[in-house]
Amino acid sequence: MLKFGDFEFMSEEIEYVDGIPVRAEPLGFAPAEMIECGRCGKANPPVRMECIYCGERLELPETVAAGIQYRHVVPEEWEPGVNVVVAGGLLNADRDMISRTVSIDAETLEKAFCLQPPFPLVRATKGDAGSVSERLGKAGLEITVCLDGYLNVDRPPARLKALSFDGGGVEFILFNGDAVERFSKDEIVLIVSGAIFETESESTLKRKRKEVRRVGEQTSSWDHAVIDIYAEGHDAGFRILPHGFDFSCLGEGKSMLSVENVRTLKDQLMENFPNAVFDDSYASKIGLLDGVWPRSVRNTSKGFHRVGARVQRSVGEAVSNADQFTKYSRMRRGLL
Repeated sequence: MLKFGDFEFMSEEIEYVDGIPVRAEPLGFAPAEMIECGRCGKANPPVRMECIYCGERLELPETVAAGIQYRHVVPEEWEPGVNVVVAGGLLNADRDMISRTVSIDAETLEKAFCLQPPFPLVRATKGDAGSVSERLGKAGLEITVCLDGYLNVDRPPARLKALSFDGGGVEFILFNGDAVERFSKDEIVLIVSGAIFETESESTLKRKRKEVRRVGEQTSSWDHAVIDIYAEGHDAGFRILPHGFDFSCLGEGKSMLSVENVRTLKDQLMENFPNAVFDDSYASKIGLLDGVWPRSVRNTSKGFHRVGARVQRSVGEAVSNADQFTKYSRMRRGLL
Protein backbone atom coordinates (compact mmCIF):
# COMPACT_ATOMS: atom_id res chain seq x y z
CA MET A 1 0.00 0.00 0.00
CA LEU A 2 1.34 3.43 -0.99
CA LYS A 3 0.07 6.75 0.31
CA PHE A 4 0.31 10.08 -1.48
CA GLY A 5 -1.49 12.98 0.22
CA ASP A 6 -5.04 11.87 0.93
CA PHE A 7 -4.90 9.04 -1.60
CA GLU A 8 -4.01 5.44 -0.92
CA PHE A 9 -3.52 2.84 -3.63
CA MET A 10 -1.87 -0.49 -4.28
CA SER A 11 1.52 -0.27 -5.96
CA GLU A 12 0.37 -2.72 -8.64
CA GLU A 13 -2.34 -0.28 -9.73
CA ILE A 14 0.18 2.20 -11.22
CA GLU A 15 2.08 -0.30 -13.33
CA TYR A 16 -0.29 0.49 -16.21
CA VAL A 17 -2.00 3.69 -17.31
CA ASP A 18 -4.82 3.19 -19.81
CA GLY A 19 -3.38 -0.22 -20.59
CA ILE A 20 0.13 1.20 -21.33
CA PRO A 21 3.03 0.08 -19.11
CA VAL A 22 4.50 2.87 -17.01
CA ARG A 23 7.95 1.57 -18.02
CA ALA A 24 8.71 -0.92 -20.74
CA GLU A 25 11.83 -2.42 -19.12
CA PRO A 26 13.41 -2.65 -15.67
CA LEU A 27 15.54 0.28 -14.55
CA GLY A 28 19.24 -0.23 -13.88
CA PHE A 29 21.23 -3.44 -14.22
CA ALA A 30 20.70 -6.87 -12.75
CA PRO A 31 23.03 -7.81 -9.87
CA ALA A 32 24.74 -10.41 -12.09
CA GLU A 33 25.62 -7.70 -14.62
CA MET A 34 27.42 -5.46 -12.13
CA ILE A 35 31.24 -5.36 -12.13
CA GLU A 36 33.04 -5.60 -8.80
CA CYS A 37 35.98 -3.24 -8.33
CA GLY A 38 39.19 -5.09 -7.56
CA ARG A 39 40.33 -2.29 -5.25
CA CYS A 40 37.36 -1.21 -3.15
CA GLY A 41 35.07 -4.17 -3.83
CA LYS A 42 32.02 -2.06 -4.72
CA ALA A 43 29.71 -2.91 -7.59
CA ASN A 44 29.75 -0.78 -10.73
CA PRO A 45 27.42 -0.70 -13.75
CA PRO A 46 28.92 -2.37 -16.86
CA VAL A 47 29.06 0.94 -18.78
CA ARG A 48 32.21 2.37 -17.20
CA MET A 49 35.94 1.78 -17.57
CA GLU A 50 36.78 3.03 -14.05
CA CYS A 51 35.22 2.52 -10.62
CA ILE A 52 32.68 5.18 -9.64
CA TYR A 53 33.91 5.18 -6.05
CA CYS A 54 37.72 4.97 -6.15
CA GLY A 55 38.63 5.53 -9.82
CA GLU A 56 40.41 2.17 -10.20
CA ARG A 57 40.38 0.71 -13.71
CA LEU A 58 37.81 -2.11 -13.82
CA GLU A 59 38.66 -5.58 -15.10
CA LEU A 60 35.92 -5.91 -17.70
CA PRO A 61 35.13 -8.89 -19.90
CA GLU A 62 36.42 -8.19 -23.41
CA THR A 63 32.91 -8.25 -24.90
CA VAL A 64 31.75 -5.66 -22.36
CA ALA A 65 34.81 -3.39 -22.71
CA ALA A 66 34.52 -3.31 -26.51
CA GLY A 67 31.04 -1.79 -26.32
CA ILE A 68 31.90 1.04 -23.92
CA GLN A 69 32.71 4.54 -25.16
CA TYR A 70 36.26 5.17 -23.98
CA ARG A 71 36.84 8.75 -22.88
CA HIS A 72 40.55 9.50 -22.87
CA VAL A 73 42.03 12.72 -21.56
CA VAL A 74 43.36 15.08 -24.24
CA PRO A 75 46.51 16.74 -22.86
CA GLU A 76 46.98 20.47 -23.21
CA GLU A 77 49.40 21.64 -25.88
CA TRP A 78 52.07 22.35 -23.26
CA GLU A 79 51.62 19.01 -21.50
CA PRO A 80 53.71 15.97 -22.51
CA GLY A 81 51.62 13.57 -24.54
CA VAL A 82 51.78 10.38 -26.55
CA ASN A 83 50.73 10.26 -30.19
CA VAL A 84 48.95 7.03 -31.11
CA VAL A 85 49.82 6.31 -34.74
CA VAL A 86 48.08 4.04 -37.25
CA ALA A 87 50.70 2.03 -39.11
CA GLY A 88 48.35 -0.29 -41.01
CA GLY A 89 45.40 -2.67 -40.73
CA LEU A 90 42.79 -0.28 -42.12
CA LEU A 91 41.26 -2.77 -44.54
CA ASN A 92 39.55 -5.05 -42.01
CA ALA A 93 39.39 -2.77 -38.96
CA ASP A 94 36.27 -2.53 -36.78
CA ARG A 95 35.12 1.05 -37.36
CA ASP A 96 32.49 0.96 -34.62
CA MET A 97 35.03 0.03 -31.99
CA ILE A 98 37.44 2.69 -33.28
CA SER A 99 34.74 5.35 -32.97
CA ARG A 100 34.05 4.19 -29.39
CA THR A 101 37.74 4.58 -28.57
CA VAL A 102 38.72 7.94 -30.06
CA SER A 103 36.74 11.18 -30.19
CA ILE A 104 36.62 11.67 -33.95
CA ASP A 105 33.51 12.61 -35.89
CA ALA A 106 32.18 10.05 -38.37
CA GLU A 107 33.14 12.07 -41.46
CA THR A 108 36.77 12.52 -40.39
CA LEU A 109 37.05 8.85 -39.42
CA GLU A 110 35.67 7.81 -42.79
CA LYS A 111 38.27 9.94 -44.56
CA ALA A 112 41.00 8.45 -42.37
CA PHE A 113 40.27 5.02 -43.85
CA CYS A 114 41.19 6.40 -47.27
CA LEU A 115 44.59 7.69 -46.14
CA GLN A 116 47.97 6.10 -46.59
CA PRO A 117 49.51 5.07 -43.23
CA PRO A 118 51.22 6.09 -41.10
CA PHE A 119 49.26 8.93 -39.51
CA PRO A 120 48.43 9.93 -35.93
CA LEU A 121 44.87 9.14 -34.91
CA VAL A 122 44.83 10.66 -31.44
CA ARG A 123 47.08 12.39 -28.91
CA ALA A 124 46.62 11.10 -25.37
CA THR A 125 48.21 11.30 -21.95
CA LYS A 126 50.82 8.73 -20.99
CA GLY A 127 48.26 7.16 -18.66
CA ASP A 128 45.66 6.71 -21.41
CA ALA A 129 47.94 5.88 -24.36
CA GLY A 130 48.28 2.21 -23.39
CA SER A 131 44.52 1.65 -23.11
CA VAL A 132 43.80 3.53 -26.35
CA SER A 133 46.47 1.54 -28.21
CA GLU A 134 45.16 -1.73 -26.81
CA ARG A 135 41.57 -1.04 -27.86
CA LEU A 136 42.60 0.12 -31.34
CA GLY A 137 44.75 -2.99 -31.69
CA LYS A 138 41.75 -5.17 -30.81
CA ALA A 139 39.80 -3.24 -33.45
CA GLY A 140 42.26 -4.57 -36.03
CA LEU A 141 44.59 -1.60 -36.49
CA GLU A 142 48.38 -1.83 -36.46
CA ILE A 143 49.36 0.70 -33.81
CA THR A 144 52.60 2.33 -32.76
CA VAL A 145 53.28 5.38 -30.60
CA CYS A 146 55.45 8.47 -30.85
CA LEU A 147 56.26 10.65 -27.84
CA ASP A 148 55.84 14.43 -28.01
CA GLY A 149 59.46 14.80 -26.92
CA TYR A 150 60.69 13.25 -30.15
CA LEU A 151 58.71 15.71 -32.30
CA ASN A 152 60.36 18.71 -30.55
CA VAL A 153 59.30 21.67 -32.72
CA ASP A 154 61.50 23.93 -30.57
CA ARG A 155 64.46 22.46 -32.43
CA PRO A 156 63.76 23.33 -36.09
CA PRO A 157 65.40 21.53 -39.00
CA ALA A 158 68.64 23.03 -40.33
CA ARG A 159 67.71 25.19 -43.31
CA LEU A 160 69.62 24.63 -46.56
CA LYS A 161 70.91 27.25 -48.97
CA ALA A 162 71.98 24.87 -51.73
CA LEU A 163 72.67 21.27 -52.68
CA SER A 164 75.57 19.84 -54.63
CA PHE A 165 75.33 16.37 -56.13
CA ASP A 166 78.26 14.23 -57.24
CA GLY A 167 78.71 10.60 -58.12
CA GLY A 168 79.26 9.46 -54.55
CA GLY A 169 76.75 11.51 -52.59
CA VAL A 170 75.52 15.00 -51.79
CA GLU A 171 76.69 18.14 -50.03
CA PHE A 172 74.25 20.22 -47.96
CA ILE A 173 75.22 23.90 -47.83
CA LEU A 174 73.62 25.41 -44.74
CA PHE A 175 71.71 28.70 -44.78
CA ASN A 176 73.29 31.87 -43.33
CA GLY A 177 76.80 30.51 -43.65
CA ASP A 178 79.14 28.34 -45.65
CA ALA A 179 79.04 25.28 -43.38
CA VAL A 180 78.77 22.06 -45.38
CA GLU A 181 77.42 18.64 -44.41
CA ARG A 182 78.36 15.76 -46.71
CA PHE A 183 76.51 12.44 -46.97
CA SER A 184 76.69 9.39 -49.15
CA LYS A 185 73.60 8.43 -51.12
CA ASP A 186 72.88 5.52 -48.80
CA GLU A 187 72.87 7.78 -45.73
CA ILE A 188 69.78 9.70 -46.91
CA VAL A 189 66.87 7.76 -45.38
CA LEU A 190 63.75 9.95 -45.68
CA ILE A 191 62.36 12.81 -47.79
CA VAL A 192 59.09 14.47 -46.71
CA SER A 193 57.43 17.08 -48.93
CA GLY A 194 54.45 19.29 -48.23
CA ALA A 195 53.45 22.93 -47.88
CA ILE A 196 53.52 25.59 -45.19
CA PHE A 197 50.80 28.21 -45.18
CA GLU A 198 49.79 31.07 -42.94
CA THR A 199 46.69 33.23 -42.74
CA GLU A 200 46.87 36.60 -40.99
CA SER A 201 43.84 38.69 -40.08
CA GLU A 202 43.71 42.16 -38.55
CA SER A 203 40.73 44.17 -37.33
CA THR A 204 40.58 47.85 -36.33
CA LEU A 205 38.38 48.63 -33.34
CA LYS A 206 36.90 52.06 -32.79
CA ARG A 207 35.25 53.16 -29.57
CA LYS A 208 32.34 55.55 -29.80
CA ARG A 209 30.92 56.44 -26.43
CA LYS A 210 30.42 53.05 -24.75
CA GLU A 211 30.22 51.06 -27.97
CA VAL A 212 33.16 49.33 -29.67
CA ARG A 213 32.82 48.79 -33.43
CA ARG A 214 34.96 47.15 -36.09
CA VAL A 215 35.76 49.79 -38.68
CA GLY A 216 38.14 47.79 -40.81
CA GLU A 217 39.27 44.22 -41.37
CA GLN A 218 42.06 42.81 -43.49
CA THR A 219 43.03 39.22 -44.25
CA SER A 220 46.14 38.03 -46.03
CA SER A 221 47.56 34.58 -46.67
CA TRP A 222 50.58 32.96 -48.23
CA ASP A 223 51.90 29.47 -48.80
CA HIS A 224 55.00 27.79 -50.15
CA ALA A 225 56.39 24.31 -50.65
CA VAL A 226 58.69 22.66 -48.13
CA ILE A 227 60.97 19.63 -48.32
CA ASP A 228 62.53 17.94 -45.28
CA ILE A 229 65.49 15.60 -45.78
CA TYR A 230 66.74 13.21 -43.11
CA ALA A 231 70.12 11.51 -43.00
CA GLU A 232 71.37 8.81 -40.68
CA GLY A 233 72.43 10.28 -37.37
CA HIS A 234 70.60 13.60 -37.96
CA ASP A 235 67.14 13.29 -36.39
CA ALA A 236 66.42 17.04 -36.60
CA GLY A 237 66.67 16.92 -40.39
CA PHE A 238 67.40 19.51 -43.07
CA ARG A 239 64.79 21.79 -44.66
CA ILE A 240 64.49 23.33 -48.11
CA LEU A 241 62.28 26.40 -48.57
CA PRO A 242 61.88 27.91 -52.07
CA HIS A 243 62.76 31.45 -51.01
CA GLY A 244 66.47 31.81 -50.44
CA PHE A 245 67.38 28.44 -51.97
CA ASP A 246 69.80 28.19 -54.88
CA PHE A 247 68.31 25.84 -57.48
CA SER A 248 71.53 25.75 -59.52
CA CYS A 249 71.80 22.05 -58.68
CA LEU A 250 69.04 21.49 -61.26
CA GLY A 251 71.37 22.51 -64.07
CA GLU A 252 69.51 22.92 -67.35
CA GLY A 253 66.29 21.90 -65.62
CA LYS A 254 66.20 25.12 -63.62
CA SER A 255 63.15 27.28 -64.34
CA MET A 256 62.18 30.88 -63.71
CA LEU A 257 59.26 29.66 -61.55
CA SER A 258 59.92 28.36 -58.05
CA VAL A 259 56.92 26.01 -58.26
CA GLU A 260 58.46 24.21 -61.21
CA ASN A 261 61.89 24.20 -59.57
CA VAL A 262 60.51 22.50 -56.46
CA ARG A 263 58.80 19.87 -58.58
CA THR A 264 62.00 19.21 -60.54
CA LEU A 265 64.04 19.10 -57.33
CA LYS A 266 61.77 16.44 -55.83
CA ASP A 267 62.21 14.32 -58.94
CA GLN A 268 65.96 14.76 -58.73
CA LEU A 269 66.03 13.81 -55.05
CA MET A 270 64.06 10.64 -55.75
CA GLU A 271 66.43 9.78 -58.58
CA ASN A 272 69.61 10.42 -56.57
CA PHE A 273 68.40 8.69 -53.39
CA PRO A 274 66.47 5.61 -54.58
CA ASN A 275 66.82 3.87 -51.19
CA ALA A 276 65.23 6.73 -49.22
CA VAL A 277 61.57 6.68 -48.18
CA PHE A 278 59.67 9.44 -50.01
CA ASP A 279 56.49 10.80 -48.39
CA ASP A 280 54.39 13.41 -50.19
CA SER A 281 51.07 12.52 -48.48
CA TYR A 282 50.99 15.37 -45.96
CA ALA A 283 48.46 17.44 -47.92
CA SER A 284 45.93 14.59 -47.91
CA LYS A 285 46.19 14.22 -44.11
CA ILE A 286 45.77 17.86 -43.02
CA GLY A 287 42.09 17.42 -42.08
CA LEU A 288 42.96 14.61 -39.67
CA LEU A 289 46.13 16.28 -38.39
CA ASP A 290 44.19 19.42 -37.45
CA GLY A 291 42.35 17.35 -34.83
CA VAL A 292 45.53 15.83 -33.40
CA TRP A 293 48.01 18.71 -33.77
CA PRO A 294 46.00 21.94 -34.17
CA ARG A 295 47.59 24.72 -36.18
CA SER A 296 49.43 27.29 -34.11
CA VAL A 297 47.82 30.68 -33.47
CA ARG A 298 50.03 33.72 -32.94
CA ASN A 299 48.87 37.10 -31.62
CA THR A 300 49.70 39.92 -34.05
CA SER A 301 47.85 42.78 -32.34
CA LYS A 302 49.44 46.20 -32.86
CA GLY A 303 47.78 47.86 -29.90
CA PHE A 304 46.57 51.46 -29.86
CA HIS A 305 47.45 54.03 -32.51
CA ARG A 306 46.24 57.51 -33.33
CA VAL A 307 44.27 58.30 -36.49
CA GLY A 308 43.74 62.04 -36.68
CA ALA A 309 42.15 63.13 -33.43
CA ARG A 310 40.97 59.62 -32.56
CA VAL A 311 42.66 56.64 -30.99
CA GLN A 312 42.01 53.23 -32.50
CA ARG A 313 43.10 49.75 -31.54
CA SER A 314 44.20 46.97 -33.89
CA VAL A 315 43.81 43.30 -33.01
CA GLY A 316 44.94 40.39 -35.11
CA GLU A 317 46.18 36.83 -35.23
CA ALA A 318 48.14 34.58 -37.54
CA VAL A 319 47.32 30.90 -38.03
CA SER A 320 50.08 28.65 -39.36
CA ASN A 321 50.65 24.94 -39.98
CA ALA A 322 54.46 25.18 -39.75
CA ASP A 323 54.68 23.34 -36.41
CA GLN A 324 52.14 20.78 -37.58
CA PHE A 325 54.22 19.91 -40.66
CA THR A 326 57.37 19.66 -38.54
CA LYS A 327 55.63 17.23 -36.17
CA TYR A 328 54.43 15.10 -39.06
CA SER A 329 57.89 15.12 -40.62
CA ARG A 330 59.58 14.15 -37.33
CA MET A 331 56.98 11.45 -36.72
CA ARG A 332 57.84 9.88 -40.08
CA ARG A 333 61.52 9.95 -39.13
CA GLY A 334 60.81 8.31 -35.79
CA LEU A 335 58.91 5.44 -37.40
CA LEU A 336 61.66 4.36 -39.80
